[in-house]
Amino acid sequence: MSRESQDAVTALRANAALYEAIASGNMQAMDAVWARDEPVLCIHPGGPPVQGRVAVMASWSEIFDGAAPPISYSQDSVSLVRGVAFVNCLEHLGETTLAASNVLVWERGQWRLVLHTAGVMGPAKIKTAPPPGNPTGRLH
Repeated sequence: MSRESQDAVTALRANAALYEAIASGNMQAMDAVWARDEPVLCIHPGGPPVQGRVAVMASWSEIFDGAAPPISYSQDSVSLVRGVAFVNCLEHLGETTLAASNVLVWERGQWRLVLHTAGVMGPAKIKTAPPPGNPTGRLH
């Protein structure tokens, strides 16, 4: 197995650890997933961006103070670019499916999360005016 293939497999395992931490409501496991040396950002569905490790951990603690969300994930894929792993997947929360992106960096000998964002999938609701000189708004 090539080095890149090994990196992809371990990045997907780190992504799996995120969802195991969420499903179990385990703050110790959640803490282990996130980067310590790099800036971190988390955007929970429907919420504002949460920046900084302390704030991100507090946001997860608040979520876990209730019941651990019944979460699973599927269709995970990874792209590696210059030491950064971009993992995209679908999150399943009951009847709701969210599109999620997780960005990981190699830190202290393992992949660690620096960005988690998830949003509900559905039809686009943003309407924009056609660009000037293109009254139909068609791209081609």
